[in-house]
Amino acid sequence: MIASDAEENSEKRKRKPRRRIRKSVLAGGILLILLIVGLFCVPRMVQNSKLKDLGYNKTEIKAIRERNLTRTLIDNQWYSEYLAACIEDGTVNEDYLELYTAVTKERGLTDDDLLLASRLMEIGYENDQLDNLYQNLEFFELTPLLTFDYQWNETAYIEDCVSHRDTNSVDSFTLSEEYYKKYKITNHTEHEGEDLMIVNRNWYLSSTFVPDNLAELSSQYSVPDQKLAKQAAEAFTQFAADANLEGVYFFATTTYRSYETQETIYNGYVNSYGEEGADNIALRPGYTEHQTGLAVNVAATYEGSKAFQDSDTYAWMKANCVKYGFIERYPANKETITGMDYEPDHYRYLGQELAQAVADSHLTYDEFYALYIKGWETEEYKPDEALLKKTMWNYETENGSEDTSSTPTPTQTAEAEAQATATAAAQ
Repeated sequence: MIASDAEENSEKRKRKPRRRIRKSVLAGGILLILLIVGLFCVPRMVQNSKLKDLGYNKTEIKAIRERNLTRTLIDNQWYSEYLAACIEDGTVNEDYLELYTAVTKERGLTDDDLLLASRLMEIGYENDQLDNLYQNLEFFELTPLLTFDYQWNETAYIEDCVSHRDTNSVDSFTLSEEYYKKYKITNHTEHEGEDLMIVNRNWYLSSTFVPDNLAELSSQYSVPDQKLAKQAAEAFTQFAADANLEGVYFFATTTYRSYETQETIYNGYVNSYGEEGADNIALRPGYTEHQTGLAVNVAATYEGSKAFQDSDTYAWMKANCVKYGFIERYPANKETITGMDYEPDHYRYLGQELAQAVADSHLTYDEFYALYIKGWETEEYKPDEALLKKTMWNYETENGSEDTSSTPTPTQTAEAEAQATATAAAQ
């Protein structure tokens, strides 16, 4: 009886109907999956097609997607062989994508180019102007714009540069037109009292500024009563002493000059020639490097009436000044940039490391300061930390790291014949 009941229950289980998935439900699920896949793949395929139409290949498109640049490039229609190559190899700086479309692979963009672009934007240049400038000019042709007034018609500037390509280079730069009005835009100098402070017709010292460590130069190396900031005085003494050991003799004719003294000199010219005439002869009070205590004018001792720039002394000083922390401040064929006449006898102390950096850059100090040292007025244009660390001068020092710069110490001294030069009075 029991066995019969078990058999009956087993038979019922066998006869129980099985659940089946309706074909309509199965089809709906498949359609849903296809829809989801389509929603993801179709736009991707469309985007890839658009990138391909712009000029990007499969490998570049993959790199674009990895960097999440798809929408940006498509929306702005940005493409160039150089941009594509930099995206693929991972060297592109995404903050300057449009600029990459303005240059060829041969021209390229360095970190300094990108820093310069940010500086120019802060001055007022817009993206289309930057594209035009970078498409047509080299780095050394662009940096002078940092010292000029804003050029609303950058094409005229480009044409002037191109017309001088036969003679211009990193060491010589002249233009036909003027792009700078004296004293148009002026600011109190940054870093007042430091070796790197800038002083020119855009940056001025306060009327009360006096270096707090003035040291008088030995009469062996200067005319009487000449003073420089202590570190500059020590460096100049070594400079002159080492020159003597090599049979080269020079001496300081003009060094520190007070605000009041420069004011007297300038006003004298104003009384004689008017303000415009005076501005063509002398610097206004507060705008001369001599007030810094870091500038010195020199003269050769034993070379008679020979022009200083033609003297053996000048050749030696120009070749060796950087070793002692000095630069030739107003070099030949850079008057267009400095706004100053060529002064082969005018040297500015910066310290050895900075002087070497300026020399290596082939820039005037006006350009170097505006590009690598000047503070940022607007955070909007300030590059990211990574770019700043690779380009800004003494960036780590400015942010709290130890400054490793050094100052030369005096060595053996030697006698030098003293005489003054009248030309230094107007500097």
